[in-house]
Order: sequence, then C-alpha cells, then structure tokens
Amino acid sequence: MRWTWGAMLTVVTLMGCDAITLRDIGPKTVSRTTEVPAGETCALGGSKVESGPDWNRDGVLGDAEVATTEVLCNPTSAPILTRRLSEPRGEHCELGGTRVQSGPDTNANDLLDDAEVVTTEFVCAAPPPAVLVTTEQLAPGETCPQGGQTIRAGTDMDGDGVLSSGEVGRELTACMEKAPFLVRAYSTGLDSHGFCPGGSQTLVQAGIDLDEDHALDPGEVRSSQFLCGPASKIRFSWKVTPSSEYCTNEGFAVDAWVDEDGDGEMSLGEVQTALHVCRGSTLLDGFYRVRTSADLAALQAVTHIRGSLIINHSDLQTLELPGLWSIDGTLSIVGNYNLVSLSLPALRFVGDDVEFIGNTVMTQVRLGSIGPTPAHSIWVGDQVKLSGNTTLSTLPHITGLAPQGSFILTENSSLVAPIAFPYVESLKGELVVRDNPALATLPFMNLRTVGGSVTIRDNAALGGLYGLRSLTSVDGDLQVIGNALRDEFLGLESLKHVGGDFWVMENTDLTSLALPALEDVRDLLVDDNPLLESAGPFPRLSSVRRELRLARNAKLAKVTQAPRLSAAGVVTLSQNPLLTDLSAFENVTWASAVEVAQNDALTSLAGFKRLREATLLTVAHHPRLQTLDMGERLQVSGAFYVHHNPQLAACAVTALADAAFTGDPDSRITEGNDETAVCSP
Repeated sequence: MRWTWGAMLTVVTLMGCDAITLRDIGPKTVSRTTEVPAGETCALGGSKVESGPDWNRDGVLGDAEVATTEVLCNPTSAPILTRRLSEPRGEHCELGGTRVQSGPDTNANDLLDDAEVVTTEFVCAAPPPAVLVTTEQLAPGETCPQGGQTIRAGTDMDGDGVLSSGEVGRELTACMEKAPFLVRAYSTGLDSHGFCPGGSQTLVQAGIDLDEDHALDPGEVRSSQFLCGPASKIRFSWKVTPSSEYCTNEGFAVDAWVDEDGDGEMSLGEVQTALHVCRGSTLLDGFYRVRTSADLAALQAVTHIRGSLIINHSDLQTLELPGLWSIDGTLSIVGNYNLVSLSLPALRFVGDDVEFIGNTVMTQVRLGSIGPTPAHSIWVGDQVKLSGNTTLSTLPHITGLAPQGSFILTENSSLVAPIAFPYVESLKGELVVRDNPALATLPFMNLRTVGGSVTIRDNAALGGLYGLRSLTSVDGDLQVIGNALRDEFLGLESLKHVGGDFWVMENTDLTSLALPALEDVRDLLVDDNPLLESAGPFPRLSSVRRELRLARNAKLAKVTQAPRLSAAGVVTLSQNPLLTDLSAFENVTWASAVEVAQNDALTSLAGFKRLREATLLTVAHHPRLQTLDMGERLQVSGAFYVHHNPQLAACAVTALADAAFTGDPDSRITEGNDETAVCSP
C-alpha cells in the first residue's frame, strides 16, 4: 500500500510542474503629463501629472484609470499686482461697480498690463436706499401770504418706509403764488431789416406781475413775440386755460394782432400771433442747489424759483423736474460727471443765464416743449452757454431757447447737428460758435441782428453758413476763421452791416467769397484761405472805413465787382501769388493807403485807374509787373514807395512820382525797377 501512494505522488508532482505558466500578479502603473495654463491654480502656469493602474493594458492612462494627480507650478519671483477700474452699468453690474483685476508683473514695470491680467472679479454697487418725501401744509401767514407747504426729503437709511428726523437731507418752504396777469406792446425802435414791409416793428410781451406794481418788469416777462405794425394798432384778447401742453398748471392764452380795419376784432388777413403764460402754484424764494436725490425730490412740487437753480457735481444720472416753469435767476448745469439726461419740460422763463458746461456723459437734454419749431419759446434774460459737453451729439429738445443777450456754443466735441433755434431772432450780446470739431451746420436761421460780435471759429467740419442766412447786422466784429466751408461762403446773403472787423481767415476748403448785400464794414480782412480763388461780387459795398486786406491766399486770382466802392481806408493786397484781376477797385477814387506787394502773377495795376488821392502808395516786389496804369490825376501826399519790380520800367515810375507825389523827398523810393526799359515821350 505504501509503495503505491508514493508512486502516485511522484507522478502527480511531475505532471503539475510541466503544466504551470508564469503570469503578472497585477496591472502596471502608467502616467500622463498635461500643461496647466496661467491662472488661479498657477500664476505662471505649470504641469499636471496624473497616474494610475493600466487596467485595460493598452499602455495609456485613461480618465477612468487616474488614481493620483499632482500639480507642479512653474516657479516665479514676479509680484502679484492688482488694479481697480470703474465698471459701467451693464452685463456684469446692473448698477455699475468696480472691476478688480490681478496678475504677476512679469515685465517688472510696476504696472499691471492687460496681457498680465490673470483673474478678474466684479464688485457691484448695491441698490441705493429709497428717497422719501413728506409735506406739511402751511396756512396763510407771514411766511406765505397765500399759504404753502414745507417739504422734507431724505434717504430711508433704515428701510422702514418712514422719513425720520435724522434722515431728512433737504427741507424747503414753497409758497402758493397769486399775481395778476399783464400784456403790453411797444415799438422796438429797431430796424426790421426788410422783415416788416412798412418798417414798423412792435414787441408784444406777456407775463405775471409778481410785485403787483401794475407794470410788467423785464424779470416778469414770460412770453414775447414780434409783430409787424405800429404799437397803436396792436390789440389783444386772452383767456384762462387749464393744464395743457403749454402749462402743467393753470395759465393764460393771448391772441395779439394788428387791427388794420379798426374794428377791434381779429380778422382774416390781419397779422397775428399767440402767446402763452403759465401761472405758478408753488414758489421757492432764493437760490437752490441740487446734488443728491433728496435735493431733487424736495423740488418736485415747486413751479417757480425766485433765484437760481444750480446743478453741479451731482451724483445723479437722470434729473427731471416736470412742473418747474420759471427760474428768476440762472439755470446752471455744470461739472456733472454722472448726469446722462436732464428734463425740464415745463420751463418757460429764465431771468439770467442758461449754462450747460462740462457735463461729460450727458447725452439727452430737454427744456420746454419739443420739436423743430416748439410750441413756445423759453425766455432767457441774458446768455445761453453750451460748452465742454463732450458726449452731446444733438440738441433736438432745447430749440425753444430765446436768449436776449448772448449765445455761446463751444468745445462740444461730439456735437454734429444741433437742429435749430427758431426763437433766436436778435442778440444784444455776442454769438460764439467755436471749437466744435464735428459740427456740420449752424442752427440760427432766424437770427437777424447781433449787438456784439459774431465768432465762427475752428469748427473743422462746418460746411457752410446757411444757418445765418437771415443775419443782416453785426455791430461788433464778425470772425469766420478756421472752418472748412466746403459749400463756399453761402449763408451770409442778407448781411448788410458789420460795425467792427470782418475776418475771413484760414478756412481750409473755401473757394469763393461773395457778399451780395454787404454795404459797410470797418475792416474786411481776407487772409490765409488756401483754396480761395475769387473774392466778389460785392455789388452793394460802399464803405470800408479802415482797411480792406487780402493776404496770403495761395490760389486767389481775382477780386471783382464792387461798383459802389469809391473810398476806402487802407487797401492791402499782399502775397497772393496768382492774383491778376483787381477790377473790384475800378471805382475807388480815394484811399488812405494802397499797399500792393509780393503778388507774383500781377502784371498791371489798371484796377486802380480811377484812383485820385492817397496818402501812401506802395507797389513792391512783383516779378511780372509791367505797367501801373493808375491814371493821370493821382496825388500821393505822404509816401511813394514803388520799388523792386524788375519788369516795371523805371522811367515810368519816375514819371509817375514826379507828377503825383507831393510829399517829403525822403519818403520817395523808386529803386529796383527796370532801368533798361525805354519810355516813349
């Protein structure tokens, strides 16, 4: 038995060894490496090393096989910088806020450049607390004879919906206003400049007699219109009107007409006009400044401010006062860097100035009724000034402004087309339109007279002067300088009188200059217009009291058609290299001085053939001048300088000097002319 078991064991052992195959006990470990971009994990980027068992034995680490992950960041010594930028209202912050950016200063310039920004976060502004308003009625008394109310406004800081005494930010007293209504008409004594066929012009004014002295003072005028006809024939009718498109509260509608047939009735064909006057219901006495929402909320019930309204450095983005119709002082909107829109739709009267200055994000303004010809004007006692409003591109909703003093429109870099100001008919002060680089047209088509100066200067896109087509008289200077004027000098066809200097200078695209109605001017100065080819006609020009000058106009070839010009102060023609035609001076018989110099193409002075008398005559440095042709009766009493004209016969110059010059021999210069030329006896 024992032998048999041993033999079997031996056999099994041998057979088992022959059948065994060696195999792996478990899967291999594999890994992969990927790049980590610069960001929150690694400021300058790095590598991510992942490893795990290769269960499927494909030699590649699959996503499901990842067992461990290690991130190795690139070393950096660059400091991390942060910058904060204002975030406007929009996708990231509904109410605006702050954009916080950070990243390494890899170029070591101590500034976080755009390319170095790794992370960006937004810190958004929280909604402001509500502004609450309370009113307390006041019985008639010393403070408010007609009664009134005390208005309190402030921010609801604790959010309980109740304006507590500690939350009041602004308090004011507004009195009920009651005053009689007056209308008057008087002759202006002004030249109607052809707008009234009979020449008689009457100003009709209506307003509120605030001081109850039975007279309509300038500060009480609320509406005015001109009528053609004598004041003795002007008749009125009026009625009380409820709240309407003209007045948010009760008001008066006035019809005025020229009663030609004397029947006291307004008949078809009789010249007529309409005026509207609003009666205020709540009066604020004194100066008022708006900077906060509480300031604005307290003013909502006020319709008349007996003082100035100042809105400057305000935190507001929008400002609306729907009931305010009268400001006795100044309306000043200055330096509001957040204010986007402003609306005073009921405004009818401003006693002093209206000024919008340095409002850098403002895009919308409404004063009074809207439309190209608004239903009523806004009487402004002195000037309107719109300056430095860099985002204001058009002015369609302030066209009712009617300043009595000046209108100033300067440095509005986005202003393209301000529509029109139909109620600007006469200015006692000045008109200034300067440094508006995008301005294409002028908006003063009904302006007839200016008591001061007119400056149209450095408006690079201004194509023409059509917006001044009704202008007839400027008592001060008129400057047209540094504009494009691609549409030539069209637009001043009605201009008759300039009391001061008339400058036409440096207008880059101006090719011709014609002034068909101009009659008199102190100085007419036409200089440095690089494309100007012709000046004239000037069919009605009869008086240039001091100087007529054309200088440094590179393409000017002719100055023509001034048939009524017989006398001038100083006539200067200088450095116009193509000038040949001087026929505009054919009827000039007297001039204080004639100075003609450095006009390279000029061959003759026959344009001065009728000149009889001059104190000074200068003709110098003309390389092609061959003849003077200045007439036989010329008398020059002060100085005779005809020199350095190489083709002009010296003998002809000497003969003219001998015959014409009666002054000191030391004031006679005739050198540098053609000494070789022979003159006929």
